[in-house]
Amino acid sequence: MAKIVISGYYGFDNMGDEAVLNAMLISFRELADQLEIVVLSGAPQKTAARYGVKAVKRNNYREVFKEIKSCDLFISGGGSLLQDVTGWKSIPFYLGQLMLASLLGKKTMLFGQGIGPIKSKLYRQLAALIIKKVDLVTVRDEESRDFLIGLGLKGKDIAVTADPVFCLSPGDNKQIQGRELLAEEGIKADSKLIGISVRPWAGEGYLKEIAKAVKELSAVNDGEVLIIPMHPAYDLTVSEKLLELLDGQVNILSGDYTPLEMIAIFGELDFLLGVRLHSLIFSLIQGIPFVAISYDPKVDSLLKSLRITAGMDINKLNGDTLKRVCQTVLSNTEQFNLVIEGQLVRLRKKALWNTEFALGLLGDDSIDRS
Repeated sequence: MAKIVISGYYGFDNMGDEAVLNAMLISFRELADQLEIVVLSGAPQKTAARYGVKAVKRNNYREVFKEIKSCDLFISGGGSLLQDVTGWKSIPFYLGQLMLASLLGKKTMLFGQGIGPIKSKLYRQLAALIIKKVDLVTVRDEESRDFLIGLGLKGKDIAVTADPVFCLSPGDNKQIQGRELLAEEGIKADSKLIGISVRPWAGEGYLKEIAKAVKELSAVNDGEVLIIPMHPAYDLTVSEKLLELLDGQVNILSGDYTPLEMIAIFGELDFLLGVRLHSLIFSLIQGIPFVAISYDPKVDSLLKSLRITAGMDINKLNGDTLKRVCQTVLSNTEQFNLVIEGQLVRLRKKALWNTEFALGLLGDDSIDRS
């Protein structure tokens, strides 16, 4: 039985990264009959219980070494792992794992990642040195490919796929009902429900512009507002600040949900105003119209891949303009969904390429495919 070790920002209750892991596990299980998977996690017991997979503490270096030494393929998987905007520790941590796997003679893969920004010259040099030795590199957007080419990698060695989360669908667990989950929090989905995803950013002055737009938007559309912290450890405080700025029927989602449960909750929304990347992807999966507030090139890359312009720069946000953009999308929901429907099929197919390429690295004789 072939063994894969998966590394990423797992076990920290970041809904986007958890969804990446969930999608990877589902797609591997769909395409492969016999496969041992070990996840390196910040909370291995929770990861193991939630996803039915073996997990080890990612900073238990003895256990990590043991698992990598006995694996057939090491995957650095999904998300924005190789960047130094949110901190300096990520790049040496994840590159170090890749280097260890390479030194142990293991096959290695970057799995549907978003690469950069990397501001440090030293980190750029280190990334170029180590990634050139990786057996297979797939990235979720053209901009990540261009970034790696800028580091000196050859374009032919980089496959542009899509974010692994596009592999998820509402049908992955039909027993999950978003309406019931909301009811457990005392939230009724009887009227129009406007979802908002925010995150900390530059003093959070942008929240006032969001509040200004949403107050008028909810009044005009007779809707209630649901604030959704995608990474509660970081997003809850800023979500509470937004709550103070808003009037009327406003709730903050507070439960500890799995990615599939959260996707089911998104299915109860009528519209999303989203900052977090994976809040936008969850809306896409459920066919919910949205307007993106872009704080990072990865959000711009998503909109570009969808060939839509429903986005605004977080640093130039204006409440009146935001309200007009949101109202335009809400007034043209059918057209919006028609545009994204075909793109979603394409992105799901490309997201699955990540898993197919990974299994190809293992070779036809190493795994019994279903």
